[in-house]
Amino acid sequence: MNPQQLNDLIEELDGRGWQRPFTMVAVGVNGAAVGVRHDRGEGEALFQHGGLLTFPINVMIVDANGVAARVLIRTDGSTTFH
Repeated sequence: MNPQQLNDLIEELDGRGWQRPFTMVAVGVNGAAVGVRHDRGEGEALFQHGGLLTFPINVMIVDANGVAARVLIRTDGSTTFH
């Protein structure tokens, strides 16, 4: 996942009325994983395991109110919210 994809995802959450901070865990098909807490401004890295994430990537997101979703990011950059 590149920085622009992360920014696009955060903008989508803002547009859906989600409340910050967001806590995100992303897992690539190769098992690599990263955790980030994102408030206004820069995100805070919580952990990283296994190197670079390989597509497709599943991202679990929880907002400040406990609202949660899973987002699938495909190789072509398209996303699906579940």
